[in-house]
Amino acid sequence: MIVSVIFHDGATDTYGGRSYTYRTELPLKQFEKVLCPTYKGLKKGLVTRVNVPETEIDPAWADRVKEIKERDLG
Repeated sequence: MIVSVIFHDGATDTYGGRSYTYRTELPLKQFEKVLCPTYKGLKKGLVTRVNVPETEIDPAWADRVKEIKERDLG
């Protein structure tokens, strides 16, 4: 499944900003908190969309889409 997430802002303790696309095998639902791999390590994220169509991924980036493997239980 492909999902969109927004990241947590530690300074304001809120979620926001632009959406990022991830793949996952977890049965996620909208508004679940997850841990997202980034180039800076894991970041807290909030799922904003589930079952995003593959056609929404830019083919130039398709091979770089990372995978969410765990929920944020904290």
